[in-house]
Amino acid sequence: MADDYKSLLGRSSGSSFADIASAYITGNRKSDNRARNVLLASLFFNAKESKMQANVVKQLKELERDRTFEQSNVTAKWDAYNKLITEDENFKNNPNYFKLKSEAEFNKVNPNFKLDTESQRTFKNNEVSEYETAMLNLHNEKLKTGDVKKKLTKEQFFKPFEDYYVSEQERISAPKNVSLVHKAWDYVTGDRKQELTKTQRETAKNTATQASFEKLLKGDVFYGDEAIKLARDPNEFDFTKQEAILYINKNIKNETIANDTIDTISKAKKDTKYTLNDLKGALVSSNVNRNINQVTKEIELIGIKYDQVYKEINKGNSALFDAKTGAIIPTPEYTQGRKEKIELASGIGDEATIKFNKALRNYDNAMQKGETQTAAFYRAQLQTFTMGVADKAILGSILNTELDPIEGPKLKQLLEANGQTIEEWRAQAYASGKDIVDQALGI
Repeated sequence: MADDYKSLLGRSSGSSFADIASAYITGNRKSDNRARNVLLASLFFNAKESKMQANVVKQLKELERDRTFEQSNVTAKWDAYNKLITEDENFKNNPNYFKLKSEAEFNKVNPNFKLDTESQRTFKNNEVSEYETAMLNLHNEKLKTGDVKKKLTKEQFFKPFEDYYVSEQERISAPKNVSLVHKAWDYVTGDRKQELTKTQRETAKNTATQASFEKLLKGDVFYGDEAIKLARDPNEFDFTKQEAILYINKNIKNETIANDTIDTISKAKKDTKYTLNDLKGALVSSNVNRNINQVTKEIELIGIKYDQVYKEINKGNSALFDAKTGAIIPTPEYTQGRKEKIELASGIGDEATIKFNKALRNYDNAMQKGETQTAAFYRAQLQTFTMGVADKAILGSILNTELDPIEGPKLKQLLEANGQTIEEWRAQAYASGKDIVDQALGI
């Protein structure tokens, strides 16, 4: 029997079923049982080794898939690590490195940002400083990640990764995993390597894949005060009196209007502040003053003609007239109709500005009542007009009120009671109208 097993062990693992069966058939009866046992043992031996080899192939394929996936991950970590080390060297060589990056980010978020006023310069300095601090703090936190005390080459960074997968490939394809003979020999001779525990293998893989640098893969995202603020509204910055005068001298080509506006600003209190819309209002007021007499006469005549036509059309409706004097009762319909007629006939407005003013009134009323959906509807209407129409509409509404023979005297009485000049009211009315328009248009 010993010879039979010796013969079995001596066979190659490629012995076919036909070879073994032939040996069994040609044997004598005394050896029938022995041969049958040899046959079964050999079949089991071959099947077991085939299964072991198939399992090795399967594990090697899985290892290769895992290696491909982890390689892209380690590459990303290398890029982040190399960027961190490079930035640290740049900062050590130039202490203003992050300040320059912060200024570049500010210019990217706010292209063509003006520095005409102290408030604008302060805004930019604060934003740049806060962003610089945020970047530096994040940089220092990153330096605490992993081992960044010395700069590694790409080959050094990837060496644990390469070594790990070579080692895993050798472990999986070891002779004992593909051959029962080698497995038995290792067991008999005690030539067995100590198998790593699951925890040890996870630790080895974490080292190989540079898991300590995982945090570097998070994007450099800043929120709240740390982020650069988008300065969308130019009116959030104030002009001092001197800055306002310099701005007008620099940007207004018409010397007469510029000088008139500067003269008005010079008379204001020393600590007066101006927004950009305030300055536009002052310029509009100065421009109006140049042609005020001619425009006033035109509006007065148009108003008289409108009243004559209104009385003729409604002469049978006593509810629209004062019973004692016969004067027109200023109902909302009469007042609005009169304003629109004056705008069209005088040229201070047109069909577009009338439609714009109507949408603007409806938007403002909806906002005051908290009717957000209605306000959104009228905002959409306003956004279909150009800024030229908007400016003309605001100016037309101001002139219509100021120069109208009915509304004008009421306005003057109110201004006298408040100690305010018509020029100041005109500028404020224009700025207020621009603020509402800017809010409606999302500027």
